[in-house]
Amino acid sequence: MSLASLVASGWPTALEQRSIRNALVGAGFPGGAAREEPSTRRRAEVVNLGADGAAACRPQVDRGRRDGPEGVRMSVVTEVADRPVTGDLYQEIQHFYARQMQLLDSGETEAWALTFTVDGVFDANGHPEPVVGRDKITAGALLARKALDRSDVRHRHWLGMLTVGERADGSLLARCYALVVEIPLGGEAKLRFSTICEDVLVQVDGEWQVRERQVTRDDLR
Repeated sequence: MSLASLVASGWPTALEQRSIRNALVGAGFPGGAAREEPSTRRRAEVVNLGADGAAACRPQVDRGRRDGPEGVRMSVVTEVADRPVTGDLYQEIQHFYARQMQLLDSGETEAWALTFTVDGVFDANGHPEPVVGRDKITAGALLARKALDRSDVRHRHWLGMLTVGERADGSLLARCYALVVEIPLGGEAKLRFSTICEDVLVQVDGEWQVRERQVTRDDLR
């Protein structure tokens, strides 16, 4: 069942837990129910690593490209960054991710969703299918936020080991480790998810936005 159909269904009680997990997928680096292991796997190597940490991320694929819904082609795991970025641009992208994750964690969900393109794609190996379009990404994130608020649980996203490469068309390929820390009210913080996040970033009206995001949970491989 897709995220859109879950939202339209009014969240029946019998599907509440499953719906929340799927909604979380659209909200960041979530813990949706594991889907069937795809027939493809990917890994990435860092090339042209400079002293400033800027690098091109070169995914290596031993399987074919997987199609998303409505003819969407997920290129995050197959495209190759042509050259490393400058130190200034690398710092700019670091700031982009810091702002994006703080918007998500502070509950500014709609502002967070604006960091995706209108036709943005969010895919994850914990989700049955990609979420396509900013409107659907926003809807899933809002539902996930409400679920967290009801549970008195706070999430903090921590991104690190960021590599950024520029492609011939001017877009960027960014790859990082993304950790989700969960803090229940009055309880201890614990690591909830360990993931790899791969993005295609493009500039829209002078601002960087995510056109495609692929999140891979380590525990589902």
